[in-house]
Amino acid sequence: MPIVAIILDAIAVGGYVVQDHYRTPAIFIIGLAVQIVLTVILLGMTFSYGGKRRQTHDLPFKGYHYTTLRYAIIIFSMIINAVATFLYLLNFLNGGSSVLFQ
Repeated sequence: MPIVAIILDAIAVGGYVVQDHYRTPAIFIIGLAVQIVLTVILLGMTFSYGGKRRQTHDLPFKGYHYTTLRYAIIIFSMIINAVATFLYLLNFLNGGSSVLFQ
């Protein structure tokens, strides 16, 4: 699943590059739709992850639980894509705001 999350991030970056190159309203709408779909897929992956979510450790300070690297990659990818979706939505609602595409 972490590899799938990284591939989805690569697709999101590719979509951003295409939008930045063409900058037409139709491309912005398609990019927003793709970003929403990618974020929903990553959200589903975050909640349906079947592997270990927390590491076991034998450190003297008990009570701290660290996420595994695999689960952290999925969570980080989902958070970044959710923020990007919000920025795409602001760009769409404001009629081409310069927050995302400068």
